[in-house]
Amino acid sequence: MTVVELKAKAKELGLKGYSKLKKAELEELINKVNSEKKELSKEDLKEIVPPIVKIFSYENQEKWHELRGIGVGGSDIGAILGVNKYKSAIDVYIDKTEGNKNIGNRFTHFGHKLEKIVFEEFQERHKNMKCYTVPYTIQRGVCVANVDGMIYDPGKDRYGILELKTTSAYNKDEWTGDTVPQSYYAQVQHYLFVTGLSYAYIACLVGGNDYKEFYIERSLEDIDYLQEKATDFWKNHVEKRVPPMLDGSDSYSKYLLERADKDNKEVVELNELNTKAEEIKVLEEQMKSLEQQIKLKKQEIILELNNNHCNKAISTDYKFTISVQARSSVDKELMEKENPELVAQYKEVEKRYSVSKEIKFIKIGKNTKKNKEVA
Repeated sequence: MTVVELKAKAKELGLKGYSKLKKAELEELINKVNSEKKELSKEDLKEIVPPIVKIFSYENQEKWHELRGIGVGGSDIGAILGVNKYKSAIDVYIDKTEGNKNIGNRFTHFGHKLEKIVFEEFQERHKNMKCYTVPYTIQRGVCVANVDGMIYDPGKDRYGILELKTTSAYNKDEWTGDTVPQSYYAQVQHYLFVTGLSYAYIACLVGGNDYKEFYIERSLEDIDYLQEKATDFWKNHVEKRVPPMLDGSDSYSKYLLERADKDNKEVVELNELNTKAEEIKVLEEQMKSLEQQIKLKKQEIILELNNNHCNKAISTDYKFTISVQARSSVDKELMEKENPELVAQYKEVEKRYSVSKEIKFIKIGKNTKKNKEVA
């Protein structure tokens, strides 16, 4: 960089007293400031990502959610592909067409707080790299990215994505070996497309005390596939206001039932549903049979443990434990007998604060009036 360019950079960084410095001194000053920087500025980001992308700032959580609605995001792509266990394609469709209704819960709340710890742990383990937060939404075509961070590797002179995750110990099996859950793999490939970068790290804290880390290279083949799916979803579903295909998810059932006309009491003859009802009955019988077979296999395992006088056993690939769970319950009859006034008071309070909750579902039964005229 020339002296003029270095002074322009110093001004951009908000530095003071640089006007009389020589080139070497300017370079040293700017490098020192950059090495201490923890957050990328919009100008920094423009030098890293391709010129084709758009960069948006957000001042608050509301603006951040608004920007997430301008395209398909990293967590959306896994849902569109059917590999995100937390949401399905219909959830993405609703978010993009009706607004994001997900206000989060205690898991997402503490998950975001713990991400700072994961970020610091990654820094500790990679002292040769520079780690930055990126408080911007980046858009490329119909795809958007809100990356947790970016990293710079001085040895290879290249930037990459840093994706931070936290998960319960119950999900530890998903984070064993050298692979990550499919949804998160799709997410970082999506981010690599949007940012134009060539690699990513996923750092995950499992159960609050088990740190996992994964390195992922950019895959052009996977990116082409993800981009195709994202574009198809946005152009043919979101823009046209056409819901995606049925997928058997609870979310889709809820979506359909919420749009049911519950006030219409008219009975309509739809004989084409007869085949579907029969298929459901057959599947239910198969399910009962499978459940019975599972119980039988479990009984055989328990019998084998009993025959060997043990409560724990291992095989080549599995371990078996006969566990005891203590459950406490209230003896309501005894409580009412010994504390009638207290129970009566409780019932009165319970009645005062009880609220009704509407639950919608489809009920299938035999038509006992099939020989009679149906409206």
